[in-house]
Amino acid sequence: MKKITKNTTSKKKTTNIAKPAIKSMEQEYYRDMFSFTMKPISQEYLLKLALEWVDTVASNEDILVLEEYAILKGIQYPIMHRWMKRCPELQEAHDHVMCILSVRREKGALNNKLNTVMVVKSMAMYNMRWKDIEEWRAQMSEKIAGATGQLIVEMNKYPETQEVPRKKDKR
Repeated sequence: MKKITKNTTSKKKTTNIAKPAIKSMEQEYYRDMFSFTMKPISQEYLLKLALEWVDTVASNEDILVLEEYAILKGIQYPIMHRWMKRCPELQEAHDHVMCILSVRREKGALNNKLNTVMVVKSMAMYNMRWKDIEEWRAQMSEKIAGATGQLIVEMNKYPETQEVPRKKDKR
């Protein structure tokens, strides 16, 4: 093996060699909340995550809230939301998971397994039909509130007859 030594007395030669253009590939990372390490994200990972998300929520009856899967994976939900903009398959998985959770929550409320009042208050976030119904109810409430004012009814005075005598003053 030959040992290479630096010659400090010689001057460096500058040569103009054309370097090939380096394409930089931007890699996205996220912080895993369980290990606090940065993990790389690829399109393949997002597809795998989408499939796993649907499978986990469909198979685990205890999951009742959308953000619960992200918590189980150690991913902050706003980051997953940003990934949904980047990956249409992940957005489709999100929509399907919302449908699964909507049905699960509604059936739980109907069977008295879940607190009905709590489910009804939050169902508009999970189901577009519920959202439309809640908006319709709000509009109807506004119309009713606007229509109800003081109602004045004028009645004709009854004629004085023997059957209906005149009221006497209490003085």
